Amino acid sequence: MANTAPKPGVGVGVGVGSSTVGVGVSNAGIVGVTSGVGVTSSVGVGVTGTAVRMSTVAGDTYIEYNKFVNSGAVTVYQAAGRDGNVYIRYNLFQNMLSPIHHAGGTPGTCQLIVNYNSFIDTEGMVLWLEQDFETASINGIENYWGTTDTDIIDQKIYDKNDDIRVKNYINYLPILTEPHSDTPQADQG
Repeated sequence: MANTAPKPGVGVGVGVGSSTVGVGVSNAGIVGVTSGVGVTSSVGVGVTGTAVRMSTVAGDTYIEYNKFVNSGAVTVYQAAGRDGNVYIRYNLFQNMLSPIHHAGGTPGTCQLIVNYNSFIDTEGMVLWLEQDFETASINGIENYWGTTDTDIIDQKIYDKNDDIRVKNYINYLPILTEPHSDTPQADQG
């Protein structure tokens, strides 16, 4: 009988559903989400790689009302002939260890709609489009960035402004001047 236990550093699937918690997971939290799944009201703390990794999106998928603290964010890869959008809304991303990343893929239609989120205590990239993929796109309007200085926000976005091999721009204007009332708040400590 084969050993099916997770290998160290490979990742463990946690946090799919409502009101679940993932703590101290290495590499990836929720892996292989394909479609029609909602990740809601969850808390990801200390996920050192990607907190949610999606591939072969087919149908609309929702990541809403979550807290990602000291964690990686979301990566989406689109497979051929699959259509569906990924809605990343009303989430708190605090001290992100990796960005929200549209990794492109083969032809299909998949847009990341990233709205009404709070990005706080972030030092690196927050939104990232992969190079060489015509279909990779992110709608990043109406998020709270902890600043209204667009020069600072521009430094947190990787798109065609940064690299001519990236095929699209990320629109992030207008921005929110305070966290959206439906987005989870950071714990005071």
